[in-house]
Amino acid sequence: MQKLRTLFQLAFLLLLARLVFGLGGSDFEKWCPFGGVESLYLFFFEGTFTCSLGSSNLYFLLAILVLTLLSKRAFCGWVCPLGALGEWAGKAGDKVLPGKRWSPPEGADRVLRALKYPILAAILYFTWTEKELVFRAFDPYYALASKGGEDITFWAYVVLGGLLAGAFFMKQPFCRYLCPLAAVLNPFSRAGLFRIARSDSLCIHCGRCDRACDQGIPVSGLEEVKAARCNLCLECVSSCPVEGTLFLSTPGGGKEEALRGEVTS
Repeated sequence: MQKLRTLFQLAFLLLLARLVFGLGGSDFEKWCPFGGVESLYLFFFEGTFTCSLGSSNLYFLLAILVLTLLSKRAFCGWVCPLGALGEWAGKAGDKVLPGKRWSPPEGADRVLRALKYPILAAILYFTWTEKELVFRAFDPYYALASKGGEDITFWAYVVLGGLLAGAFFMKQPFCRYLCPLAAVLNPFSRAGLFRIARSDSLCIHCGRCDRACDQGIPVSGLEEVKAARCNLCLECVSSCPVEGTLFLSTPGGGKEEALRGEVTS
């Protein structure tokens, strides 16, 4: 299953590259889901779109919200290019610094996780009042998906480099603490239909699932992973030494039996 997820991540990175270099004849900004969030105010109140955004941003945002209601923040763990690069930077960090990557204490982690909400509010406030994509000058996604030009600044590349460097030394700092799209998806993710469940009778409490989780979720102490920040990456399932202990479930204990063995492969 992890090989399949990696193929999904690579496929969407290649798709992004196709859009960036114009091979598909499309403006990549029109496929940015966060652009749909930025467009909402002007679209509903003035019937216009901010800058180069368009109706495709709204369609993509709607599709991701539906996906999130079904499978929590699977977009973050299976599709998002920044999430994929941050994850791969983290895997490199684990190899170079085994067991030495920094993890904030639980209290500090909780405070840091709240940062994404004022960041989201600030971005939307200035975007809607200025009718301009003010965040673009610092947007790591725009730095990743741009060929350069007058509308992108040096600071966007600095932010992108800083986030990837941070992911090398700690688990997914952008996804966990700073991503404004994650702030939008979290309320929908909390109600996600599919989630990871744990069989206490099979669990040997080795803690491998906790260490494998890039979102810092204490999987080994939960019957079901209800946390909004879970992106269904299934790393916890793959790390479990006892087959069937962790599996996909629906609310109320509707177990997806067919997947219990598959996700461990």
